[in-house]
Amino acid sequence: MIEKKLILCGILAIIIGVATIVPIEYFMSQPVASQLVAQGATDQPWFNVNIPYVYVNLYQSGGNGTMSWNGAGIEGIVNFTATPDAIDLKGALAKIEYYQFAVSSNEGPIINMSYGIAFMFEKLGVAGYPGGCYMSITGLGGNGFTFANNVTINGVPNYEGDCSGTGMMGDVIGDNLPPGTTNDTYAAHVFSDSLLGYNGANSQAVNDLRSAQTLSIDVTSICTVVYDGNVTINTPSSNQVLQHIELTKTNSGFVYGAYTQGEMPFPMETPSA
Repeated sequence: MIEKKLILCGILAIIIGVATIVPIEYFMSQPVASQLVAQGATDQPWFNVNIPYVYVNLYQSGGNGTMSWNGAGIEGIVNFTATPDAIDLKGALAKIEYYQFAVSSNEGPIINMSYGIAFMFEKLGVAGYPGGCYMSITGLGGNGFTFANNVTINGVPNYEGDCSGTGMMGDVIGDNLPPGTTNDTYAAHVFSDSLLGYNGANSQAVNDLRSAQTLSIDVTSICTVVYDGNVTINTPSSNQVLQHIELTKTNSGFVYGAYTQGEMPFPMETPSA
């Protein structure tokens, strides 16, 4: 579990979180204040997505006084850059896009992970608000986003995870108003998940990974969410692959790209020598 925190006002810090959501569902803290409306399709992503590095460790293991575990871990870097369509809020207070990272091998699907990235309204110097700032997204934690009217959307709308599980991660990029000025349109994050068996057991996904000869990841947009006091959900009309990467097999797992120490503010796992 990667620690998540949200620094409100001025600068939004990176929040990286992983939580298992099986099944995925909504929780509305104030259901009267919001409605979910399927509103056709959108095919213009609000973020450019780029994965520069991934490492799959096929031999993770550990234990404590009561149990031991053995399995595989997936860890990678993903860069999000807001597009002009995201930056132009057009009356909305926030826009969120959910992405799927589908990991597959020559043995078949392995695991689906999801990521929610938001671009939001943030206005500084507002009287009556703590710290003098108003933000349309006031919290990120657990499985979802909390909006200014205390409505929370948890998980990925209308998305069913399959294979061995589904991870959810998320972050918020802030836009300091007045309109037309932006102070934060890019974010680099980590996506990760672990496939573990306990006390000597292995999952089928781990067995498939270890016997695989090829491994790939496809990135697609699952849906977009517009928040303007209500919540509107749009789903793409096609599952267009936004990025496809092929990992290279090593003695300890699979790797794509190269990682330079210090790129992220915490250690990243790399292939063993």
